[in-house]
Amino acid sequence: MNFEPELAGSRQEPSAYPELDAVLYRQEPSPLIDSLELKDAYPGRGVVATSVASPEVPLDFTGNGSGADSGASPFAAEAARLGPRAAAGVIDLTVILAAVALFASIFYSAGGRIHPRPANLAVVTATLALLALTYFGLFNTLAFRTLGEALTGLDVRSLDGSPPTLPQRCWRSFGYLVSAAALMLGFVWAAVDSDGLTWHDRMSGTHLVEPGRSKG
Repeated sequence: MNFEPELAGSRQEPSAYPELDAVLYRQEPSPLIDSLELKDAYPGRGVVATSVASPEVPLDFTGNGSGADSGASPFAAEAARLGPRAAAGVIDLTVILAAVALFASIFYSAGGRIHPRPANLAVVTATLALLALTYFGLFNTLAFRTLGEALTGLDVRSLDGSPPTLPQRCWRSFGYLVSAAALMLGFVWAAVDSDGLTWHDRMSGTHLVEPGRSKG
C-alpha cells in the first residue's frame, strides 16, 4: 500500500483535457496564471495553486478621452465687452420706461389713482414686472435678442456658439427680472465674473457675443 501524501497537481487518471491540464498543473508556463487557488476544478484532481493576472488597462480621466488640456475654455466665443452691453442695457431700459410712462398716462387719463397702500404698491410692482417680462420675452423668443442688443450689434448665443434654444430664451427673459430685482446686482456681476457673465447668462446657459470679434 502507498501511504505517501498525494501532491497537489499530481495526476490520478488520464484527462480528457490535456492542453488545459498542462497549463493548470504547471507543465507549461502561462503569463496569465500565477497564484489563484482553484479547488476541485475537476473531480478527483486535488488542489491547484494558480491565479489569473488581470491585464493592465490605461485609465483616462480627461473626460473626453482626447487627452486635451482640461483647463480649456468651454465657450466657443468670448463674451462681449462691457461697454456695448451697457449701451444695450440703457437702450432696453429706456424702451421699458417709455412703455411704463405711456401706460401711466393712459391710466391717469382714465381717472385712475394710486394710493400708497401695500396692496396698490404690490399691484404696481407686478405690473412693471409683467411689462418687462413681456418686452424681454417677445424680443428674445421672436428676434433672439432685445432691441438694445440689436442696435449695438450684439448676438445671443449658447455657450457652445449655437443659437439659443426656446427654453434658453425663456430662461434668459426671466433671468433679466432676477438680475434687476437684486438692485441690478445681476447685471453688475459681469464686471467681476471670471467669464464676464451675468446672472441671467448663467441661468440660461447663454451669453452676448460680438460677431466678427475673435476670441482672446
